[in-house]
Amino acid sequence: PSRATFVGRAAELSALREAYAAARAKATVVVHVHGTSGMGKSDLVRHFLEGLPQSDAPLLLEGRCHEREWVPYKAFDGIVDAIARWLDELGQVEVGRLLPTGFSALVRLFPVLGRIDPGGAEASDEVPNEQELRRRAFVALRSLLTAIGRRQVLVLHIDDVQWADADSAALLDALLAPPGPPPMLLLAGYRTEEAAASGFVASLPSRARPIAE
Repeated sequence: PSRATFVGRAAELSALREAYAAARAKATVVVHVHGTSGMGKSDLVRHFLEGLPQSDAPLLLEGRCHEREWVPYKAFDGIVDAIARWLDELGQVEVGRLLPTGFSALVRLFPVLGRIDPGGAEASDEVPNEQELRRRAFVALRSLLTAIGRRQVLVLHIDDVQWADADSAALLDALLAPPGPPPMLLLAGYRTEEAAASGFVASLPSRARPIAE
């Protein structure tokens, strides 16, 4: 054939569509997409994402961890880059509605957001220490994702999270902590054989530990 054809995985695609429907209803849903290396995890997710109805106007934010990449919060680095690009395309009034308290702390953690004009709504406050800076930034990102998720369907896809760093796992814990985590669908792809050594995978909710809506 002139182009690749996706075959099979009906049960998995059905589960992904069910998860998307829950996120569309403003629930917080985490899906583990795992298997051995080369099993087709990324192809499955790509096929699912390409089939999402555009009438819902989902906002897709994607990131990927690389084994030999050494950047802080690398599981969320691509996600925040995508947020910055999306905010760049919005008008100033809409950006002002979405930006949370503590945005200046988030900019210090993810400098790419520094190109977003907060409209003078928030001064850059002095932060007493790095731990408090991190706490404020985590709260700000959670608030920002919540505001986006209330505006439209939000889908986060992070691949190869078995290589995520400890900072990413801490940020994930803060984002998903009850009560009321951001309404979204989080697709976390990882290699099953490397999951046991990953703090990020350990931080992902499981069926036995559902997320509070």
